[in-house]
Amino acid sequence: MKVSTALRYGSALAGLVLAVSSSVAAEAAVFGGVWTVSASLGHPVVETTAPTCVFKQSGGKISGTCKGPSAAGPAVGSVSGNAVLWSWHKIPTNRLQVNSIATYHGTFAGGVIRGTWTDTADPGILGTFVGQRVP
Repeated sequence: MKVSTALRYGSALAGLVLAVSSSVAAEAAVFGGVWTVSASLGHPVVETTAPTCVFKQSGGKISGTCKGPSAAGPAVGSVSGNAVLWSWHKIPTNRLQVNSIATYHGTFAGGVIRGTWTDTADPGILGTFVGQRVP
C-alpha cells in the first residue's frame, strides 16, 4: 500500500471517529426528572410564573406535567442535543389564570436550562426563563 493511500484511509477513519464522537456528545443532555422554572414575560413584565415540571424522556421526546401557582397541566416536547422545546397546557387552578399554552425554547449548559418562552394568553410577547433540576 502506498503512503498516500494509507494517509487517505487514515484521514477518512479519523473523520468517521470524529463524526461519531460529535454525534454521541450532541446526545448527552438528559432532560428527564424534576425541574423548577422561573420565568418572566415581556419588557415591562406582564406575567411571571414559577412552575415545577416533571419530565420523562424517551429518545428525542419529553412528556410530563407542569404545575405552577395558578395553573397545572400536561407538557410535551422534543430534545435535540442540548436544546429542548416544550409546550405546557396551562389549565387554571384559580380565577386569576386563563386557559393557555406556554411554549419554552431552551438550551442546557452549566447545569441549567436558559431560554425564551411565549404564552398564548399574551400573544406576540416574548419572555425569558431559567430552569434548574431538582436534586
